[in-house]
Amino acid sequence: MINTTDTASSALMRLNSLGDELTLFVINNKDQLVGTITDGDIRRGLLNDLKLGDKVSGFMNPNFKFLRANEM
Repeated sequence: MINTTDTASSALMRLNSLGDELTLFVINNKDQLVGTITDGDIRRGLLNDLKLGDKVSGFMNPNFKFLRANEM
């Protein structure tokens, strides 16, 4: 997990250390899940003139899909 106020650079470092897991879950200051972020999200943000020092909240996908364990 990563906080919305962390930088894209720190997200890349965490993603790099995850191995096969390619998605970080983005939480806000209330520990609520508010989005996901992948290296692709960061690449797209950079192409749209965001910077690695910008907050994760500018790069994240707030419209993520998920399954609950009892819905499978």
